[in-house]
Amino acid sequence: TIRNTIESILKSCENERSELVIVNDGSTDRTKDILDGYGKLDNVIVIHQENKGVSVAKNKGLDSIDKDTNLITFIDDSDLISENFVKVAKHFFSEHKDIKVAITPIKVMRNEQTCDHVLNYRFQRSQNFIDIMRDYKCIHFHIGGIVFSSELYESGQLKFNESLSYWEDADMFNSIILSELKYGLLKDSHYYYDRNNETSLSRKIWSSEKRYTYHIKESYFSLI
Repeated sequence: TIRNTIESILKSCENERSELVIVNDGSTDRTKDILDGYGKLDNVIVIHQENKGVSVAKNKGLDSIDKDTNLITFIDDSDLISENFVKVAKHFFSEHKDIKVAITPIKVMRNEQTCDHVLNYRFQRSQNFIDIMRDYKCIHFHIGGIVFSSELYESGQLKFNESLSYWEDADMFNSIILSELKYGLLKDSHYYYDRNNETSLSRKIWSSEKRYTYHIKESYFSLI
């Protein structure tokens, strides 16, 4: 799956000035060997570290980006992006200088079928952004398909809470939205979310005690 993910990213980045930072958070299979092969490409950086969790891995990736970076996105290790993902994001931010973060529709891949994510209704409106004071039901909580302006990183807003082992993306994204009060809609591209892996963190967390009282206390309350 990691090969498919990387090839999907490289395809979307063709003819674009881009950089791919891959953080291997302590994998125990052949992932390291596969990544080292891609690390030979000029625009790919591969970082290997002991398993420290998703938040530490994402922050490590952020701290390794080139200083000239304008846009940042995160892609999980078995997910895919559409071929026009980068092109659509670049065009949107060039047209909307006042917007610092935007999202693309999510397609869920499961059992050889692809369907729309339940929150994709937001993209069926005429405007190209969500004003959360007016469209307060247009929630978002998944890191996949979000594109950030590097201004958020430079200001310290684009940082993951390393005490959280999941929902760290929703915590960070919604903290930004509470400050910005709006986010853009990248209507013409897609992020493909792989739901086939039964051992993934997002699937396993439902059986963890931290998914409940701890989650409400440590994540929801801070946003409220």
